[in-house]
Order: sequence, then structure tokens, then C-alpha cells
Amino acid sequence: MNFIMNAWRGKTQLSLVFWGYYLGFQIAFVIFFVTVVPLLPKPSSGLAATVTTLTFSLFVLSYIVWIYVSIWRSAGSSKPVYKIIARIFVIMAVIGTAGRMAATGIESYSKYSKLSSEPKSHANMAQSIPAGWEQGELTENYMRSMNKDMCVIKTALSFDKCSTKQCITTLAGIYGDCVTYAKGTITEFCKNYHSKHLANYCIGTNGNNLKCMFFKIGTKTFCQRK
Repeated sequence: MNFIMNAWRGKTQLSLVFWGYYLGFQIAFVIFFVTVVPLLPKPSSGLAATVTTLTFSLFVLSYIVWIYVSIWRSAGSSKPVYKIIARIFVIMAVIGTAGRMAATGIESYSKYSKLSSEPKSHANMAQSIPAGWEQGELTENYMRSMNKDMCVIKTALSFDKCSTKQCITTLAGIYGDCVTYAKGTITEFCKNYHSKHLANYCIGTNGNNLKCMFFKIGTKTFCQRK
């Protein structure tokens, strides 16, 4: 461990710190991630994954602080031109690292704010709609990853478990949001709505059962306003 303290105190040659501890370490780090990490077993639980992520993040942060301080201090005993170049490099690297961390933080906050600001009408749906839709799927981002036909299928699966008016009303809101956000055009969706969906849910019922009525209302809601 002496090499760590020597570099930290600026007692190691700049060439070794930069080419070995900085550049060499990063090359080895990339090779490790490409060849070894994919072979490692994945964390068995959410807690294990969180602990692993935090440990890794702490290691990376510690290394970044150590290597930049080491380069800066080791440059002090180098030739003036190398000293200037090395310290300019450290300044630019610190600015770049801080910028990337800030950008990541802003992006994470934006995603959190967006999810937090979404309508709360579907809160606690995991209890009222036990099949089809799941709690983690009731977000705009998830719905945008689907196509509109998938919205119908997932809603139909959930509908089979709905036994109250409140459940059906809430499910209608989820269905409306999904069709609004999901991939594909309303025109194409409506064009095939009858053959793909109404024919399945209304056949043999004379159009009177609740599921058939639910999706017929969906047809009017989305297709007559397009």
C-alpha cells in the first residue's frame, strides 16, 4: 500500500503516476469490465444490487480523488513544462468529471420529477387490479415503450379480475393513458380495432357483456375524435 501513499504525497515520479496509475489502470479497468464482469453472478436481491452499486461507486470516487491529487502533487517535482501540462490536465479533468456528475444528477432528478408529477389516479393499482397491469408499469415511460395493441391486451387481462365499479373506472383511466402514450398512430389503431380486439371480446355476447361494452366505449372515445 506504500505506492498509494507515496503517490498521494507527491513522492512518485509523474510519469509513473500518469502512464501507470492513471492510463494503465483505466485500460485494465476496461478490460476487466469487458471480459470478467459479464461472467460474475448477478446480485440475488435488490439489497445486494444496491450494496454492490454503492460499493463500486465509492471505489470509483475514491480512485478519482486519489489519482487527480497524486498527479497534481507529483507534477510539483517535475520539469516546469510537465508541471504546467499535468496541472492543466487535472483542472480540465476535474471540470469534466464534475460536469458529467452534474449532468447525471440532473437527468436522474428530471426522471424522478417526471414520474412524481404523473397523475396519481392509478395509485395503489397493484391491489385493485391484480392481473395484467402491474404497479411499476403505470408510468408514461413504460407505456411509451409499448404499442397500442399491447395496451388492449394488458387491459383485457386486468379486466377479468375487476369486480367493482371503482376498479373498472380506474382501469379505464390506465387504458386511456396507455393508448395516448403508446407507439403507433390512432388512425392505424382504429383501423384494425374491430378485427383485432372487438371481435375477440364481443363474439357470442351480442355486445352486451361488460368487457365488450368497455372496449366499445374505448372505440368511440379514441376513434371518433381522431
